[in-house]
Amino acid sequence: MLQQILDEIPAFAGYKDRQSVFLYANKAYAVLIGLPHSEDVVGRTDFDMPCETVACAPMFQKQDQEVLRSRQPLRILDVHRFADGKWRAFLVTKTPLFGGSSENDEPIGTMFYGVDITSPGIIELGSVLGRIHAGADPKALVGAGSHLVEGFSADTGTLTRREAEILFFLLRGKSAKETAVILSMSRRTVEQHIDKMKQKLGARSKFELIEVAIEAGYMHRIPDSLFSRQLSITLG
Repeated sequence: MLQQILDEIPAFAGYKDRQSVFLYANKAYAVLIGLPHSEDVVGRTDFDMPCETVACAPMFQKQDQEVLRSRQPLRILDVHRFADGKWRAFLVTKTPLFGGSSENDEPIGTMFYGVDITSPGIIELGSVLGRIHAGADPKALVGAGSHLVEGFSADTGTLTRREAEILFFLLRGKSAKETAVILSMSRRTVEQHIDKMKQKLGARSKFELIEVAIEAGYMHRIPDSLFSRQLSITLG
């Protein structure tokens, strides 16, 4: 029954055992990763895929273990060049998989599904889906996506490449220290870029910078420069 559900959803999806060995993945995932049939995924790990995502295999398995430990869903931003050679961004949700009738039992593995958020319009859809998943009233969000994307006004020429990258992670709850690790920079350099962005966008504090950036539409754009390296970043 679970396999049938995963085969019908408009997203890539699958599940693994406690050792991060794939027990199943739908056709969408198999095609994305470069395998002809979904059955070819079974028995493999993230290290065994014919795709550049293997660079993030250690991170994928670390995320799996965190889901098993916490028994809580984990939302992840994945940016990868997949089997067809194209760079795409996905909002991935990993959840514990329970085999018994009670969630008091130990999880038997993890389940995952990913929604393509490469384009600005789909980024907003991913944001809406995430807010619904977090408990927001779907009725209150009706129309919000089209309004926000339609009103997108971010001038990507205002910020440098590095500033746009740092702002992207800042808007998703990452600290200067965490952003520095992601982008292989020093924390001081990240904070210097944040100060410059505050000047450019007329913000007096980091909190105000976030507010101004969201209002300007930066929340709904992935910097083009991020589509050049394999990333798997936990959002919470």
